[in-house]
Amino acid sequence: YEVRWRGRADTTWLSANQLASMGQLHLVKRENERQAAQQSLSGRALTTPGVEAHLAGFGLSAQEATHRRLGALSSGQRARAVLGAATWFAPHLLVLDEPTNYLDRPSLAALKVGLQSFSGGVLLISHTVSFLEEVCTEQWVMNDGVLTRKGVVMEEEAFPAPRSEAEAKAVAPAQTPFGGGPSTKAAAAREAKAKKKAKRLKELKRKNGEDVSEDEDFWES
Repeated sequence: YEVRWRGRADTTWLSANQLASMGQLHLVKRENERQAAQQSLSGRALTTPGVEAHLAGFGLSAQEATHRRLGALSSGQRARAVLGAATWFAPHLLVLDEPTNYLDRPSLAALKVGLQSFSGGVLLISHTVSFLEEVCTEQWVMNDGVLTRKGVVMEEEAFPAPRSEAEAKAVAPAQTPFGGGPSTKAAAAREAKAKKKAKRLKELKRKNGEDVSEDEDFWES
């Protein structure tokens, strides 16, 4: 950082750590914000009219954006303010955790249109399934401890086929010298766990309106 000292015409260069040790960390942050604003791909000026115009696109009036404290805004208004702040620097990637919370129907519709037209990448976490289906091209669904994927992923990758009886025997653990024993119990436990997992996957596929093959019914026999 180039520093000009009071009473001196020349300037010197100091690191952020040096300035912080001198109690001037706030100046470092201010300069970082200034340079980030200058390098922003959006080309927006960090001025009151510029901020008001940006937040107007998220449904906040100039009065709400400039003359009202954040704590005085409603939950929906605060959510829109956060979305506006997250997009100020025109990012290439958006990571949104439950962005639909506290949004009314018009705001929800505007968010959907905005994400659909966004040319960058979006990582979205939400419990609103209908919203995800309208916005996302690929979904990772966690249900009862089982993670499945829908969308561009291949079907056989999301739902691996169960082993045949011959394959199961080929990979079965060897018997102990005493016949049966712990290895047999371990194999039975693994088989029971695999059947339970396959059953959950099949139920999830049926819930999503997908066809279930006869091979998958094998696990319930």
